[in-house]
Amino acid sequence: MIELDVEDHGKGTTPASDRRGLGIVAMRERAEMLGGSLEFLQPAGGGTLVRLRVPIEGKDAHGE
Repeated sequence: MIELDVEDHGKGTTPASDRRGLGIVAMRERAEMLGGSLEFLQPAGGGTLVRLRVPIEGKDAHGE
């Protein structure tokens, strides 16, 4: 499994401000197409954490 976290220490988002624009929907769909997931989290210290998880198949770096 590959996990990529991108964190922003700004003001973050709230459920009311999460308008689920097409960008977020498209990112989530792409992750799911790869058998993975995309989460938007709120760390305890504030800000936003975007977490992408994608499974790795039993292939080397060249796809063989």
